[in-house]
Amino acid sequence: MCSGFQPLENPKEPTNEELAGVHLNGQATSILISALDGNEYNRVMNVDVAKQIWDTLHLAHEGVDKVRRAKIDLMMAKLNRFVIVDGEGPQEMFDRLMTLVGKIRGYGFSELDDHKVVKVMLEAYSPRNETVVTLIRDKKKIEHFTPIDVLGRLLTFDMQREEANERRKLSELQAKLDGMKIKELLSKPTNQTRKGLQARSRTTSKHQQVNPKKQNK
Repeated sequence: MCSGFQPLENPKEPTNEELAGVHLNGQATSILISALDGNEYNRVMNVDVAKQIWDTLHLAHEGVDKVRRAKIDLMMAKLNRFVIVDGEGPQEMFDRLMTLVGKIRGYGFSELDDHKVVKVMLEAYSPRNETVVTLIRDKKKIEHFTPIDVLGRLLTFDMQREEANERRKLSELQAKLDGMKIKELLSKPTNQTRKGLQARSRTTSKHQQVNPKKQNK
């Protein structure tokens, strides 16, 4: 790039050095312009000196980089505070986390690898089930786990927990039904009791018929 290009002193009779400068400036300008997208081209479309084009783009991108770094810092702070919310399952937590991770990586932040995302997932899920998190952390190959691997294990544990709760509820319901049946049986006289009551009633009736005088007295 010709950083010291100056306008020709005498355009009608340029020197060999000036002609060389014009040629180099034209080449540098062509290379820069061909590499620009629409927005960047609009910034320099009226600039015909390569050095000025370069300086303009550099200042523009320097401002963009500052904004980008500020956004990354903001989202990383949000990532460090990431927690599972009430009523949220492993899949919903994972979707929300990976949306945030995708935005951070989209800004060119390459330091957020899968291992760091896994650590965030486990920290977030720990208040929900610390035992499960401990079991996953104790795996020998935890360093090689991806967020998908951890999600699969969390979903498995969550499904097992739900099945256990369903079995417990069914057992409690069955126990209540059995208790109600027992009470119902105890409240009703048995066949043997009914027969005894009927026999006693017949005996009393016969006794009254045999001794009517005693009853009249």
